[in-house]
Amino acid sequence: MDSLYPKLSTEYQVQWAPDGQTLYLYNKKRQKVFRLSCASGQVLCSLDGRTWPGENTGLAPKTVYRYLRLFSIHGLLEEAGSKMTIDSGTILWKFPFPCPWLRIGRPIPALWIYRQLVDWLWLPLLAAVLVVCSQPGVRLPRLNFGPVETILCLLLCNILAIILHELAHAAAANAFGVPVSSFGFGLKSHLPCCFTMIPLLPFAPRHIHRAVSRAGPLSNLCLGCVLLLLCLKAPFFHMEPIFLAAVGNLIIAVINLLPLEGFDGNDILCTFPPLEQALYQVYARGSSWERFLTASVGRLLNVTLRVGLFAFILYDVLCVLSLILEVLVA
Repeated sequence: MDSLYPKLSTEYQVQWAPDGQTLYLYNKKRQKVFRLSCASGQVLCSLDGRTWPGENTGLAPKTVYRYLRLFSIHGLLEEAGSKMTIDSGTILWKFPFPCPWLRIGRPIPALWIYRQLVDWLWLPLLAAVLVVCSQPGVRLPRLNFGPVETILCLLLCNILAIILHELAHAAAANAFGVPVSSFGFGLKSHLPCCFTMIPLLPFAPRHIHRAVSRAGPLSNLCLGCVLLLLCLKAPFFHMEPIFLAAVGNLIIAVINLLPLEGFDGNDILCTFPPLEQALYQVYARGSSWERFLTASVGRLLNVTLRVGLFAFILYDVLCVLSLILEVLVA
């Protein structure tokens, strides 16, 4: 999941009234005129895409967020859109969500129900898996696939799990009325990543930020637990692909809950200021060698996880190419 500072759409022209208490927005293409109050006009003028919205306006964060939502609903903000971002070590492909309700933040009832189910079911499902796995005589499916078939199945399952993960972030944001701009994939700091663009999320209240951040890993956790229970208790589902899909979803859930930069666990940690401050104080009180060691281990673990995922995908691609060459040569 990723975010950017919101920016006023270039289609609109801004003009203050002579009294300085009213802001007018003109859109010549669509023949639209908006009249804003002084406070909302100050927030709108602060949207340059490079600085924090509402900076130096003296408004409360909740007020700024409320204005940002209204701007997004009325289409005053610039969309991330379908474009590619190229920077030093970063290449990101972005694709807008096809559903306009997601882009303007209009809640969809089905997505609201989905978010509620994920929030309430993950703990009972995890407890059920622990109880079932602790029973005697429980057997996992036999892994009869060859190495290439296993890799292909794991790759497919992981791709589907990542798609579910990003869609869960979008569903949670929509349930709270937060606009979702786009989704995409690419390389960030030379490392593979997938993301969902939610530009207004950093300015939302902490409970919304926390719910949206945890929706992705909790969705993978719920699906992994359900598939594992089916493998263990339903003979019809006692198959290797379902078991591998369960394992893939559980691994992605655990990795994304780690409190490392770039993962959802770090975003969840940032929504608890006392805990974040306590960890920072512990880190600050240590010696320079301890701080260096902690930062190095965290960075090494982050890079290892991302490089491992990239190496797994690359290895799978090479296996597929070798099979194709074998067929062509034969």
